[in-house]
Amino acid sequence: MVRRRLRCGLPFAASAVFLSACIPSGYLAHRDLHYVDEVLVESPPGPPVAYESYMRARIALERDPPDFDLARGHVEDALHWQPNEPALWTLKGEIELRAGEAEAARVALERALSLSPSYPEALALLDELDGGGEAQL
Repeated sequence: MVRRRLRCGLPFAASAVFLSACIPSGYLAHRDLHYVDEVLVESPPGPPVAYESYMRARIALERDPPDFDLARGHVEDALHWQPNEPALWTLKGEIELRAGEAEAARVALERALSLSPSYPEALALLDELDGGGEAQL
């Protein structure tokens, strides 16, 4: 049997106690601090699998031409892990808007705004959807 090892040399199945030896000092205590619009905020980080799915959805959407089906699949995966994350619902709304599915876009953006009523990206896309111009994202 081949055992995989982490970069710090511990077996892949190492417990969290041993795994913390691989992480820089202080990281775990402060990983929920980050900047949003130049303001330091505290919020718990989401699962890495959700972030990976988000990034894959964003990449599929940015292709030329965009792969809307692939983007939808990835954002749905991310929402499975973080169903209350307004950024994911906003991305879902952006995908649907760019795919020409106005009603699906509206539902997703309204869900984002129900979670965070002043979420700027969702507000901008909803304004675009309502004919207020192009969203500046």
